[in-house]
Amino acid sequence: MPEGAVFRVSELAIGHCWTTIMTGINDKLYLYMSDNSPVQSRPEEAYIVTLSERSYTGSELASELQSKMNTAVSGSVIVNKTFTCAYNPYTQVINILIGINTTFKILTENDIKTKLGGYWVGMNNNPPDYDANDPQDINTDMLKLNSGNSPLYDSNSPFNSKFINLQPIRNLYLSCSDIGGYNSVDLKGVSNIIKKIPVTAPFNSMIFDNYIGDDFMPCGKATISTLHFRITDTHGHVVPMDCYVSFSLIFDVISL
Repeated sequence: MPEGAVFRVSELAIGHCWTTIMTGINDKLYLYMSDNSPVQSRPEEAYIVTLSERSYTGSELASELQSKMNTAVSGSVIVNKTFTCAYNPYTQVINILIGINTTFKILTENDIKTKLGGYWVGMNNNPPDYDANDPQDINTDMLKLNSGNSPLYDSNSPFNSKFINLQPIRNLYLSCSDIGGYNSVDLKGVSNIIKKIPVTAPFNSMIFDNYIGDDFMPCGKATISTLHFRITDTHGHVVPMDCYVSFSLIFDVISL
C-alpha cells in the first residue's frame, strides 16, 4: 500500500443468527446455597448451572432456569432445595424463590471474580475450576444483578431480576489484525477493530450497515497478502455465525 492509503468498511450485511443463550459466551449461572442450621453445622454449597443454547422468550428462560437449577442441586444435603422461577410479562422480570429455611445467592461478577470472598474454594460441593475473568454468566448482562455482591435470598426475600435483556449482544465488532491499526480499542483492549456494528435487527433478520461517513482507517505502507477477520461481542467473545457475512473494503489515498 502507498503512503497515505486508507480504507473504509461499507455495504455490510450480517444475518442475526445467534441465540439468546450461547455456549461458551453466556450460558452459565453461578449459585451459592445454604440453610438456617446452626453456624457450626450449616452446609455451604456452590454450583455452576449450565443453560441450553437456544433463543428464549421471558417465560421460556424462567422455565429453563428452574429446570437446570433444580437439576444442579438435586444431590444437595439441604432439605428445602426446590427453586421456583417465574416470569412477569408486565414488568419483564424473573423471580426466583426457594423453599423455607433455605438461603441462596445469584453470584454477581464481583462475587465470581473474588470466588465469593474466598468461600468458593472448599465448599461442600466445590464446582470445577473456571476462568473468573471470563465467567460466561447470564447474570451481569441478562438478569442485571451486576454490581457489588449478591445479598442472601430466602422464601421471604426472593431474587428479583431487573428488566431482563433477551438481546445480550447490542453491538458487534469487526476486527482485522492484518490492517487494523491502533486507532480504536474495545473493553478487552483489542486495538485492531475496523468497524462497530449496531445490532439493528431482531433474530432471524438481516443487519445492514451502509454508513461510511468521514471515518477511515490508515493502512499506508502495509503489505497485504491475506486478510483475517473476527466478529466479536463487547466482551471479546467470537460470535457464532451460522450464516454468511458480506461487506466491502473501499481503499483510497489521502494527502497527510
